[in-house]
Amino acid sequence: MVLLLSTLLAASATVSLTVDVTLKCPAPASLTERMARVGLSVLPPSPQTPQVTELLARPSFEVSIKPTAGGLLLTTRRTSDGKVFERTVETGREDCPTVERLVVVLIHSWITSKMPVLSPHGLDGGSRR
Repeated sequence: MVLLLSTLLAASATVSLTVDVTLKCPAPASLTERMARVGLSVLPPSPQTPQVTELLARPSFEVSIKPTAGGLLLTTRRTSDGKVFERTVETGREDCPTVERLVVVLIHSWITSKMPVLSPHGLDGGSRR
């Protein structure tokens, strides 16, 4: 079981998810399900076995969702380098599934985006001048 779990986690980005308890929408359970559909593994809040605890000690990304006066504040922090992605999403009168899809699409785009790396020597595929 531990081997299967480690293989699964190695194949996808692991995410710790914190949703403010006052929020009715989005719900952690349905967000976890939606994130799994796009290849993101959401870590359980409290692993049950020591082997699982060791494997899940450090997620690739820490995601939090909090209510604000302007909507939902989404924050995603990449644990490897501390890079933070943040945005306030206006929820308006949308239904909960629409809000959840928007949240998952935004978080997934942050996690899967390839940030450009600039070479100090101009060797990144461009021509030197």
